[in-house]
Amino acid sequence: MAAAVGGKDELKQAAKRVREAKRKPRVTSDEHNEQASEDTSESLSSGDEVKALKSRIAQLEKENDALRKQVLNLLDKNSRTA
Repeated sequence: MAAAVGGKDELKQAAKRVREAKRKPRVTSDEHNEQASEDTSESLSSGDEVKALKSRIAQLEKENDALRKQVLNLLDKNSRTA
């Protein structure tokens, strides 16, 4: 709620913190190499991989839309109080 009072920059920072909190933790290079070797042994067919990626894109677009609506609502509330 403090972000709504703080203005545009505060809202942007709050939205960024929300995105970062939802984001999966970054993988270190060792973990990445380990994951890559597991992925190779359990490789998806290219068709399955494309489906999985399209599904992930749809999920991210939905999340992006929700965040945009949230920011617009906060901006609207902020403009009403100003």
